[in-house]
Amino acid sequence: MYTSCVIGMLPLGLFITSDELKITIEKAINFLKEILSEYVFFGHSRDIKSQTFLTNDSAVKKNALELCWLESK
Repeated sequence: MYTSCVIGMLPLGLFITSDELKITIEKAINFLKEILSEYVFFGHSRDIKSQTFLTNDSAVKKNALELCWLESK
């Protein structure tokens, strides 16, 4: 998972999982949210309401992201 900044993209975290189940991805994202700084997204809370994510064509990843950030695109 990466975030963009003035110098390009910075890594936020890497998920190494035994499967690609929605619950596994969701738990990994929520764990990452817990360990990130409170204002990691351009000075906004890690639970910011409006986020845009780019992912491969994986419905599982899309669904997990939607569960973790309810108003994400």
